[in-house]
Amino acid sequence: MPNTPYPIFSDPRAINEKADNALATGLAAHFPIENKHYSLALSDVKVDRKEFDQKDEKEAILKSKSLTYPIRGTLSLTHKATGTVVDTEKDFPLMDSFFLTGKHTMLYKGNNYIVANQLQLSPGVFTRTKENGELEAHFNTQRGRSFSLTLDPEHELIYLNADKSTSRVLIAPVLTQVFGTSTKEVLQYLPEELWAKNVEAAKGQEQKSVKALYGQLTSKFKQDKTLSYEDMVVALREAFTGSTLSAMSTAITLGKPFENITHETLLRAMANMVSVRRGDREEDNRDSLQFKRVQNLPDFLARRFAAGREHESVSKVKSRMTFNLERLDHAAPKIRQVIPAKPFNKVYQNYIMESTLVSTPEETNAIESIENVGKVTVLGAQEGGISDIRAVPKSARNIDASHTGILDPSRTPESDHAGVDLRFTISAHRDDYGTLYSTVVDNAGKNHIMSVHDLMTSVVGFPHQEDKARVQAQDHGVLSEVDRSKVQYWFPSGNSLYTVTTNLVPFLNSNHPGRLTMAGKAIPQALSLVEREAPLVQTATFPSGSPFVKAIAQVFSTKSPVAGTVTKITPTEVHVQSDTGSIHKVNLVKNLPFNMKGFLDDDAPKVKVGDKVVRNQMVADNNYTKDGVLALGKNLDVAYIPYKGFNHEDGLVISHSAAAGLASHHAYKIDYNIMDYSVLRKSLVKRYFPGKFSVEQMANLDELGVAQVGSIIKHGDPIYAVLEKREPTAEDRMLGRLHKTLVNPYRCNADIWDYDDPAEVVDRHVDGKEIRVILRAVKQLEIGDKLTGMHGNKGIISLILPDEKMPYNKETGKPYDLLLNPASVTSRVNLGQLMEVAAAKIAKKTGKPYLVQNFSKSSNVQQLKDELTSHGLSDTDEVVDPDNGKTYPKVLAGPQYMMKLYKTTDQNLSARNVGGYDNVLQPTKGGHEGSKSIGYMEMLGLLGSDARHNLQEIGTAKSEENSEYWTKFLRGQPLPKPNTTFATKKFIDYLHGSGVKVTINDNTISATPLMDHDILGMSNGEIKTPEMIAAKNLEPEEGGLFDMSITGGLRGQKWGHYKLAEPVVNPVFEGAVKHLTGLTSTEFEKITSGEVGLKQVGPREFHMVTHGDDSKVLKKVIV
Repeated sequence: MPNTPYPIFSDPRAINEKADNALATGLAAHFPIENKHYSLALSDVKVDRKEFDQKDEKEAILKSKSLTYPIRGTLSLTHKATGTVVDTEKDFPLMDSFFLTGKHTMLYKGNNYIVANQLQLSPGVFTRTKENGELEAHFNTQRGRSFSLTLDPEHELIYLNADKSTSRVLIAPVLTQVFGTSTKEVLQYLPEELWAKNVEAAKGQEQKSVKALYGQLTSKFKQDKTLSYEDMVVALREAFTGSTLSAMSTAITLGKPFENITHETLLRAMANMVSVRRGDREEDNRDSLQFKRVQNLPDFLARRFAAGREHESVSKVKSRMTFNLERLDHAAPKIRQVIPAKPFNKVYQNYIMESTLVSTPEETNAIESIENVGKVTVLGAQEGGISDIRAVPKSARNIDASHTGILDPSRTPESDHAGVDLRFTISAHRDDYGTLYSTVVDNAGKNHIMSVHDLMTSVVGFPHQEDKARVQAQDHGVLSEVDRSKVQYWFPSGNSLYTVTTNLVPFLNSNHPGRLTMAGKAIPQALSLVEREAPLVQTATFPSGSPFVKAIAQVFSTKSPVAGTVTKITPTEVHVQSDTGSIHKVNLVKNLPFNMKGFLDDDAPKVKVGDKVVRNQMVADNNYTKDGVLALGKNLDVAYIPYKGFNHEDGLVISHSAAAGLASHHAYKIDYNIMDYSVLRKSLVKRYFPGKFSVEQMANLDELGVAQVGSIIKHGDPIYAVLEKREPTAEDRMLGRLHKTLVNPYRCNADIWDYDDPAEVVDRHVDGKEIRVILRAVKQLEIGDKLTGMHGNKGIISLILPDEKMPYNKETGKPYDLLLNPASVTSRVNLGQLMEVAAAKIAKKTGKPYLVQNFSKSSNVQQLKDELTSHGLSDTDEVVDPDNGKTYPKVLAGPQYMMKLYKTTDQNLSARNVGGYDNVLQPTKGGHEGSKSIGYMEMLGLLGSDARHNLQEIGTAKSEENSEYWTKFLRGQPLPKPNTTFATKKFIDYLHGSGVKVTINDNTISATPLMDHDILGMSNGEIKTPEMIAAKNLEPEEGGLFDMSITGGLRGQKWGHYKLAEPVVNPVFEGAVKHLTGLTSTEFEKITSGEVGLKQVGPREFHMVTHGDDSKVLKKVIV
C-alpha cells in the first residue's frame, strides 16, 4: 500500500528512493514548456541511480566533489503551428539527485549535510483563547488562504480576518450573502441573541464586507476590481470551497470531517468558540501530535516542485527555458542548441544551501549522524514551519501526552531551542502524508502500528507491569492508573519510548530527566580513543535481548554484502565468495574524514581466509567499535570519595596511568584555495624565504610545497607553504632601483601546525583549484579536559596524580583510576551511575557484559543487591589514602564507563596581551582572535567561591580599555578605583531611553518609572521644531533635533525632550498600570485612544464614561 506507515529511522536507500520519486514527479508536472511557436514536452522520466561506497565518499571529500546521479527523460520539441515533432532528445539529463550515504548525509562539494524533519500544523480548524481575552478559531488551510474567526466576548460580535495588516470583517455577511445561509440553520449552532447582535452590527455593511474579503481571500493574481458585486460573491464562495482542510483533524475539532470550507464548517467553528467561552468545551490542543504532520527531505523536494506553488528557483529555470525557446533556429531547431544539460540542477543545490533545515553536522563520532535521522523541529519558515525561535509559544515546547512512544521526552537542547528541537523515538513511524504512528502490542502479544489519534483514543499501558492488577497507562491521552483489564494495548518496552542516544543509558529511569538531556548531548561528542573498550554494562534491545551497542555498531561498520566464504584479505579489501560463486570485494574504510572533528578508520579484519560469513556480518572493527559493539570510552575503576577539594563540584581526580589510557584520536582538515596569483613551488619558497623554515621542516613538503602523505608534522611545521604574487609598494620600487634582490615579488602563505601533539598526514589532494590535507593526531589527556559517564555526569580533570599517590583498594592494593565526589550524585539526581558501578562489578566477576532492560525491574536497587549477594560481592570497598595512611570503610567503588569529550583544554584557550579596541572599548584580539566573556556557569562558580574581587576585576578593569589602570599596575603604583564601564553607561542610557529611571547608590541599583519631572531634569531643552538641518548652510536648525545647545549636534550625547499634546502612560509600565487599576487591555486602549473618557470623582476614584454623556458610567476605576 502506498500509504503504509514506515519507520522514521529508515534505511537511507528508502528515503533516497522517495526523494528521487518526488523529483521525477515534480519535473514531469512542469512540462510542457511553451512559447509562441514551440512546445517542449517531457516523457519517460527515469532516475539513473548509482550506488556509492565509503571509498567514493572519501574521494569526494578529498576532491571537494558531490555524490550525485542524474535524472533523465525524453524531451520532444513540437512546432505548434504544424503539430510536427521537430526534434527529440532521449535520456536527456534534467538534473542531479544527491546520494544519501549510510549516515543519511548528502555530500555536496566535499561537505556532509543533514536534513532535519519538520513538524507542521495539519490543515484544520483550531479554537483557542487569545491573550486579550478574545476567542479565536484558526483555519489552517492546505490550499487557499488561511484565516481566523474571532469572537469579541464583550460585544458578542464574530469577525473574520485573513490579513493582520487589514481591518477585520464581520462574519454575518459571509453566511447570509456568500453562502445564503438561513437564520433557522444558523440558530442550530449559535444562540439567537448572539446572532441577532451580529446581523444588526452588519446592517448596511454587507457589500463593503464582501468586497473587503474578496481582496483578502482570493488570489491576488486573479482579482478583478471591475467585477460586479454578484461576481465577487461567486468568486469569494469559490475561494472558501476551494480551500482544503484535513478530514482527520476536523473530525476531532469540529465533530465532523471536512475537506473543504462550507457554511457548516464556519458555523461549527463559531459554535466551538461560544462553547469555550461558556466553559462547556475545552480549547483545542493544537500542540498535540494529532494535529501535526511530519515532513522530511522527499516532502520538501515535492513542495519545491508543487504545481502552481513552485519555489522561486523552479520558476526561474522555467522562465529561462521559455526564453531560450525564442532563440531556436527555425530552419533547423535543435533542443541542445538552447537547453543546457541538467537545467534544473540549481533547484536541489539551492535547497541545500538556503534551507534552514539543512545543516552540517560536526560529527565527532558516528552517533551524531545516526541520531540526526530522528531530529525534528517546528522551525523552518521556508518549508512551512515557524520563522523565528521567539515566535514559538511556551505551550508548544511542553511535553504532551501525544508524544508518548513518538518523541523522546528528554532528548532536547538545553538552550533556547529546548522543546523546539526534538528527537523521534526508535519506534516512531510515519506515512506518506506525514501522520505519526508508534508501535504497540495487544493483549494477545500481536504487534500493531497505531496512529497518534488511535493512541489518544485508546487505553495504552506502559511496559513491564506483568505482576500488577492496577497498572500505569495512558487512558485516552491522560496519564493515570487503571485496572489491568481495561488496557487495550501496551507499549512494547522502555526502548520504544526513547531515541538512539537515550537508549544507550543503563538504569535511565533512576536519573533525573535533565541529566538524560545532558547524556544525550554528550554521547555524540565522545572522542575516538586509542585504547577503547566496550562497556561492561549495556542496555538490551527488546524483544531479542541483544546489546543496543551492538545494533548501533552495525549501522556504521563495514559488513559483508552476502553470505559466503572469505577468499582473500589485503590491507584495503576483503574478498567474499558467495554461495553462487561470485566474488564480492568489500572495501575497508581507511581514514574517512567526517565534516569537522572525527573520522572513520577500520582496524585489521576480524575474519580470516576460509572463514564463513553471513550477510551483513561485520568484517572489521573501526575506531568507534570493539569486538563488534560500540566502544566510545573505557571502564575506569572509580571511587566516590572527596579528595582535598580537587573533585569539588565538576572536578575529577584521575591517576597517571588512567590518564595515559585516555589518549584520543583527532582529525584535522586543512584547505587552501588556489588563486591566479598562487605559485606552488617549494624551490621558490626556499629561494625567496631561505630562513623561514628549517631543512627538516621543508623535508616534509613535496615539490609543490604541500606536506606528503605519511610525514609527521610537529609544532611549528608548515602543512603547506605557497607563494603568492604581490604588487610592489612604493618602497619596493625605490629599493628595486638600488638592486632587484632587495625586492621580494612574493609573500609566503603557510599553514603552521599550532598544536603541541604531532600529527600524521594521512591523505591529501592537490589540483588546480584547491589543496586539501587530512591529518590525524593522538592527544593525551590533560588537566582541563572533560570526561563524562553515561548519565550526564560530566566533569573536568582538575588533578592528575601519580599512581602511588592515588587512594587504593585495601583488599587488592590496586589504585583507583578516578575519584568522584559523592555529593555530585545527590545534587544532580543521577543515581543510575551508582547502579552502573554495582552492575559492572557483577560483569567483571562473571566475565560477560551485564545487560539492562530499562524499566523492567520494579526496584533496580533490590535487584542489584540480590545479584551482588549471590556473587559474593559488595557495592563498597575499604579505601586507603597513601598520603595519610587512613582507611575509609564502605566507600562506593567499582568500574564505570567514562568517555572523553571533544571540548578539551586547547579548545577553551582565552588569553590576551596585544591588540586594539573596538568602538565600545572592547578588546579586539586575544585567545582565538577575539575577546572572551565570562560564562554564566563560571560566574556562578566564582560567586559560589565568594570571589567577589575577581568578579569586580573581570567586569571592570579587564572588560574594556583602561590605560590608566594598567599603567599604574605595571609601575607598582596604587591602583585607582575602576570607572563605570562604557557598556554599563550605554545600558543605563538604553534604559533611560526606554522610560526606565536607573539610580545607583553604593551597592544598590533601583529601577523605577521615568516620570515627567525626571525627564525635565535630564533634558537640556525642549525640541520645538521637526526641522533638523537648514538647507541653505547645512547648519543645525535652532530648536531642532540637532540643536547644539539641546542635544549637542549630529554627534551629540545630551538629552532633550518633546512636549506631548496630552499626557500618556509610560509605555514600559502599561502592564503595571492595568494591573493596579484593574483595567483590561481593551478598556485601557479605549481610554488611551480617546474612545471613552475618564471623569475624576474623588482623590483616587475615576469613572469611565462615554463622550458627550458623562452621566453614563461604564466602569469605576480606583487608583
